[in-house]
Amino acid sequence: MAPRLALSRSEIPVPEQQGVRRLYKSYYEDGRYYQGTTSTLAEKRQREGMDPSKKTSTSVDAAHQLGILDDHGISDFRDTALRHMYHSKLKHGNDLAMGANDYARLATTNGGEPKIVRSIIPDDVAQGINLHPDPDTGAVYLQSGKPYNPAVRHDGKLDPGFVLGSQSGPADPPQPAMPS
Repeated sequence: MAPRLALSRSEIPVPEQQGVRRLYKSYYEDGRYYQGTTSTLAEKRQREGMDPSKKTSTSVDAAHQLGILDDHGISDFRDTALRHMYHSKLKHGNDLAMGANDYARLATTNGGEPKIVRSIIPDDVAQGINLHPDPDTGAVYLQSGKPYNPAVRHDGKLDPGFVLGSQSGPADPPQPAMPS
């Protein structure tokens, strides 16, 4: 008799469906970030990914233009912003921290429609693009009694497979890019 190579469906261990949902929800929520931008840049980032080396303007420029930031130290702040892509855990800002919606409004200072882009950045990808808390934002409020900084930044390219489209549009799961 030949050895069996495959299990029948009844023999395959299936985790409790509730546990699988919890696992996926945790993966999505832990790795989900938002970025406020214009609709034109959102489409480009979904198509090409997020590469700080291709940035030509920042929210620092818009804030300076609106008089929110003064001239003191602006060039260093702008240079740093041009070398990073920024994300927030907050889709909507509050009294203590700006959210992606606030940055989307800033991005439209010179025209365009505000747009929020979602990204899923798993831990292994986060390490590869040098994702870390934004030191310019600092810890802005307490979460579970501990200081929490909802803003992060990275200086590596985030591949387009991790940049999601609209929640109301079709969703394709993130596909990691093949190493070159």
